Amino acid sequence: MSTSTHLFERRPKSVAQGDDDRSYRLMIPSIVACLIATTVLLLRLYCRRSIKQSLWWDDYLIFIAYVGFTSIFLMQILLGMTFPNKSQGTSLGLGKHVAVVQTESPNTVTTIFHTLVPAEFSYVTSILFTKHSILAFYWRMFSVRSMTIAVRIMLAITTLWLIGSGTAALLSCVPLQKLWNPAVPGTCIKSRTLYIGAAIPNVITDFVILIIPLPYVWH
Repeated sequence: MSTSTHLFERRPKSVAQGDDDRSYRLMIPSIVACLIATTVLLLRLYCRRSIKQSLWWDDYLIFIAYVGFTSIFLMQILLGMTFPNKSQGTSLGLGKHVAVVQTESPNTVTTIFHTLVPAEFSYVTSILFTKHSILAFYWRMFSVRSMTIAVRIMLAITTLWLIGSGTAALLSCVPLQKLWNPAVPGTCIKSRTLYIGAAIPNVITDFVILIIPLPYVWH
């Protein structure tokens, strides 16, 4: 755990680096991804309706995943948008170097860090229910005992991943206020450690979920 180094303390190596605004490079892929996800979801509903097939668990679960994804998308857009003021546009700072934003508007940095924990929960929730939707689809398509057992095991493992990731986000700083206020006494987990710790089991479970149906498809 880190007790002295905090993200706020980082400074740009040069003026050019500090002035680099990447907000639009972050927002454009997010907008495209949201449009694709929305289109696919609407097409899914249309197909269900056109063949007069009722919704099942895999459909309901992907709707929940979409809500989590959309909440992250909205947070990112709001944090990256530029709002007009009396003299010039002002951004909430997403995509700019943290040291520059801290110098120009310290309260904005606090606002960004306030969103980290809700964003983390929205992210893992979206990922979890996407995995659960796929597993529910397997359950519906392959009605054999071995598949049912595999699906149940993966449902349990991915749920434990959600609990672990959520707990890690809540305990990323103790007390949590230190996340947005480095002056508060306490300790923080390095963000790199936190994100890699969540990403590794995420990737592993993705791979396992991908290969689960292969034996049944081959036969």
